[in-house]
Amino acid sequence: MAANDPQFSDAGQSAPPPSVKSRVLLLSFSASVKERIRLALSGALDFVLCGEGDVHSYPIGRIALALPDVVMVEASPGDAVSTATIGAIRQLTSEIRIVAITTVDRPVVRQTLLSAGATDIVALSVADETLLSAIRRSASANTAANLARVRSELAHDVAGLLLPTDGLPLDALDREIAFHLGCGTDVPVIAERLRLPLRTIETRLKTLQLKLNLATGAQLIRFCVDYSERHRK
Repeated sequence: MAANDPQFSDAGQSAPPPSVKSRVLLLSFSASVKERIRLALSGALDFVLCGEGDVHSYPIGRIALALPDVVMVEASPGDAVSTATIGAIRQLTSEIRIVAITTVDRPVVRQTLLSAGATDIVALSVADETLLSAIRRSASANTAANLARVRSELAHDVAGLLLPTDGLPLDALDREIAFHLGCGTDVPVIAERLRLPLRTIETRLKTLQLKLNLATGAQLIRFCVDYSERHRK
């Protein structure tokens, strides 16, 4: 890849002293998100944007050239590439702070991103004038404390799904799978989260479709999305 390719831009190769500014590498797939982050960081005295690229194609090995203190990664629900990128960065080093940027701030989404290796989450629903504060707070967050908190929130959310009070012919596991799938969680992630074999989850989804008398997988997905929206706290 050519050094001047705008897709993989690095603003300088030498890191300033850490006491001056934290260097931020931005990996995003949305032009509007990139622009919001650029504007938020432009007036910051404690951050400097050292590079940016497309989260779906930025070479992980190139991160070492950008010398970032913080990597901001745009991630959408169900986007396995963004989640895998976060995991790959975390495997590369435990020192870099990884801030996931997402439009959907739900416990299941936060747990997925934190479990992958993110330090914290910044929800793009925040106002422009508070975005820098959210970035600053997330860049210095405690990953373990965040993950414990979001797991507690998720357990509270799911607890109300276990009793069949809505007349649907679903048991507790059906409901939990439907909830997670409706929130955009990938099937392999659901299996890992519930500590069940992937084949078990896949079989359950087929059985769930039969129980609900749905003709297609698309109808099942639509049901799960509606179900999760009705039962989300």
